[in-house]
Amino acid sequence: MFGSVQAMRPGLEWRMVARWWNGSFGRLNQRRIWLFTDGRVWRVQARQGDGDARVWERDVASENEARALIDAMLARTPRDDWRRLPT
Repeated sequence: MFGSVQAMRPGLEWRMVARWWNGSFGRLNQRRIWLFTDGRVWRVQARQGDGDARVWERDVASENEARALIDAMLARTPRDDWRRLPT
């Protein structure tokens, strides 16, 4: 899928719930955010840069907590043209 984004805990089935892209094609300016769940844990992943860049991730207990984290990330970069992409 997207480089190391799939490299999650083995044995668990993670489902992508939502994803965002900042609209930039530039190698260094591109940003992406993903929201996953395994049915019990919610995971937010983010990457700045292309597919070779490191992926930041945080596990949280609820969807509301995960979406609040994503909203805060989107708000930190208001000049970006964030788009929610189909999953």
